[in-house]
Amino acid sequence: MATAARLTVLALTVGCLAACTNSSLTAGPTPNISGSWSGTIAGVQQGPGTIAFTLSQRGLPLLPPGVGAEQELTGTWSTTFAFAGYDRSGTVAGTVSQSSVTVTLTPGTPDCSYAVSATLKDSTSMSGTWTYAAANCANVSSGTVSAVRH
Repeated sequence: MATAARLTVLALTVGCLAACTNSSLTAGPTPNISGSWSGTIAGVQQGPGTIAFTLSQRGLPLLPPGVGAEQELTGTWSTTFAFAGYDRSGTVAGTVSQSSVTVTLTPGTPDCSYAVSATLKDSTSMSGTWTYAAANCANVSSGTVSAVRH
């Protein structure tokens, strides 16, 4: 009887440990957000404008594989504002992990990069904020961004 009780306790312990270590599985996998996106961008100095970007996504070898793993993002972007002097375009580099998107938008001409932090509502829409990525930028600005995938 003591052996059966020990086996039961061992089985319950192993089951609890497995359930506890797999609690992150409920967060769900990182969605694939590759494709063409467009939406609105607004800045303190720039005012309202539009943004378009194309993303490519690929996985990075992080543990645990398949669920919530960080994915690398690359691509291109462009913005259009009422005052054309604020229009920019360039490259995207960053990551997506579950619902969190963090990218840097680097303009093709010498200028300050934009650090964007957004939250995915689902695999086809996101919204967040942006700031200049470098402390040495002459103009300090920040704003909001919202986009949908086509």
